[in-house]
Amino acid sequence: MNTPLTYIEERMKELMGAYPQYYDHILSGEELADFIFMLMREYSSSLDREKILSDSENLINGEFFRENVGSMVSNGLDERQREEYRKSFTEQTESEYISRNYDISWSRVIRYMPAQWHWSSYFQIYYLQEGPCDILFRNDTALTLKRGDLLIVSPFSECATPSFRDDAVLEYYLVRSSSFDRVFWEQLNHDSIMSHFFRNALKNDVSSRSSYLLFETGEDEEIRHILLQIKEELHRKLPYSSPLCNALMSALFSLTLRRYENSVVLPGGEEGKWKKEYSKIFTCIQDRFTDMTLQEIADTCGYSAKQISRIVASYFSMSYSELVTFLKMDRASSLLKEKTLSMEEI
Repeated sequence: MNTPLTYIEERMKELMGAYPQYYDHILSGEELADFIFMLMREYSSSLDREKILSDSENLINGEFFRENVGSMVSNGLDERQREEYRKSFTEQTESEYISRNYDISWSRVIRYMPAQWHWSSYFQIYYLQEGPCDILFRNDTALTLKRGDLLIVSPFSECATPSFRDDAVLEYYLVRSSSFDRVFWEQLNHDSIMSHFFRNALKNDVSSRSSYLLFETGEDEEIRHILLQIKEELHRKLPYSSPLCNALMSALFSLTLRRYENSVVLPGGEEGKWKKEYSKIFTCIQDRFTDMTLQEIADTCGYSAKQISRIVASYFSMSYSELVTFLKMDRASSLLKEKTLSMEEI
């Protein structure tokens, strides 16, 4: 059963025909601020203030809107605030969109709200409760998410989430960059080639504008339940809710990596669109780089040695031999830390 439209979403849907100029393209932060100011000027007197406030509580969890929603619905915004909105919508920072004393925040994409380009200083984790729903990136990358898709988007990746369907329910969890290091990177097996691969995929490269990892979790009820628990803790704000949310997010990453690490989807490299079998190639390299040649790995994976070399260069920015040297050094470093073998044995 589809999640019913909220009062705000119903009003947005009604406005689509009246203001096509705001819906026929992806807005800038300035354009979205102007749209909201126009709505408050033209419609604030006819809107149900209590319903808007109630919807905001259920749709948004962050400091910026919590502090401004009252003046929005009472048409108390001035030109100074319009400039603040324009900047805040475009450059979404942790201090404005993540609640104080928390490392994680939750919101839901408001259906029928005009889509806008934005980038953030934090990690965004999108989860599609009901779908489908599109996510667009500035470099012309477009993803159509399916129910159960979990998408991790790195900071500075400029994207937009047009949601103009009754049956598209897209939630997103915002995670401070510093906390992401703890709750995601520490879950990775640091001797794993996929660990280095994920780090490379989510590097903070402002020029790429589309750094993400997509895990297709489908009908995984455990994943869905953990996300629900995080959302409930964020809304209840009970003692120890903040560390509990961090622990739950850590559990989410561990479970996701356990079940979906080898089927991850990410942006295409020089080889073109990312293919799921590439993760199997990387796993094979990880497991057998000490006792198999490049040609033997290629034969095992059903590719030519030249293709394997191109895939490695595309996604790791190094040659195959450089990757093997890197893995050897990384393993040696781990063995040194364990202090169970002599230098000669290592």
